[in-house]
Amino acid sequence: MEAVLTTDGWLAHSESGYDGNRLPVGVVASGRGSDDQRVLVAGQSGEQVSNDHHPYYEFLVATGSERPVLSRRQVFL
Repeated sequence: MEAVLTTDGWLAHSESGYDGNRLPVGVVASGRGSDDQRVLVAGQSGEQVSNDHHPYYEFLVATGSERPVLSRRQVFL
């Protein structure tokens, strides 16, 4: 799963002196989509990327195929 989240650079970038581009922590739920495909839905918080700025990530990963696919994502800074 880490490779799905980090390969295209969509995680928030940190300003100098901050280490906020690490993998976020939060809640992940699994289920099935309307097409009966297995999915993971997540809401996760990242570490500080600048003064008092902590990104929040929401994403949907389709896991029914051989390799997980990041289907939808949203970042709040």
